Amino acid sequence: MRVQSMICLAAGLCCTTAAFAQNSGIQLVDGPAIYDVTSTGNAGTIPVTEPGSTAAGIQGNFRVTGGVGGTDNSYANWWWYRSNGVSTRELGIRQATGTAVKTTFGTNGVNYAITDGTLQFDVSFLLTSMSATSANIYSSVRVTNNGGAAVDISLFNMMDLFLAGQDANDRVVSAGIDGADRAINFDDSVLTSFKGQHRGFGASGFGVGSFSLVAGQVTDTSVDNFADINGYTTPADLTSVMQFNLGSIAAGATGFAGAAFAVDVQGNAVTAIPAPGAFALLGLGGLMVARRRR
Repeated sequence: MRVQSMICLAAGLCCTTAAFAQNSGIQLVDGPAIYDVTSTGNAGTIPVTEPGSTAAGIQGNFRVTGGVGGTDNSYANWWWYRSNGVSTRELGIRQATGTAVKTTFGTNGVNYAITDGTLQFDVSFLLTSMSATSANIYSSVRVTNNGGAAVDISLFNMMDLFLAGQDANDRVVSAGIDGADRAINFDDSVLTSFKGQHRGFGASGFGVGSFSLVAGQVTDTSVDNFADINGYTTPADLTSVMQFNLGSIAAGATGFAGAAFAVDVQGNAVTAIPAPGAFALLGLGGLMVARRRR
């Protein structure tokens, strides 16, 4: 029996796996919270070419309250990678050919199996409504080295903010190391009741700055590393990135990274949360689809 089937049966959940329209996006729902993987939900696409900007199919709308008519709080959320055996720069994870197999878990979790050369990526998202005013979108990557030799892998999670439905008023409140994680706290400089946190669980470093600065770094032709860089001006259209240096991954072995973005719309402090245990261990997002107690 496949691992995902065992987990689903143990949790008593309904999991479906299918070959959808090529690289299709999806709309995740948990209570009043909605998250679109790509800007138009089911009509969107996972990148089929190198995503040089958010127009390349990596959008992620995030509404905490109000359903589809609620205020959007993010514009993009996607993953990049770098490998000494595959690339000499950061590359957006994308399905170069064929159809990305999509596995859904209830209404609030999804996994994409994406193959790029000798690397297999399981990219997952899990939406959790944490309270009447806050929600959390967790995403992860499990990378499997299907090549014949070990490779060094780094992963990068980039989040383009849109707090309170605005892209020019984002403000960094604090940024730094929080235990084993990196965390950046934001608010909207006009509607300060909108607060957000981008957290990299066990991240090696972070960067935060204007969209053009950060997106330019992960999409240029050179190697970029984020050693807790805080190059922002406030208020501004801000983007943050979490870097995970996984080290050497042997042939046939896997590596894993997870990050989350949480938002509260009523001025409460918010902490981005990891996924349930099965999610974190397998990197297949939302297998347990557990809700945080309210």
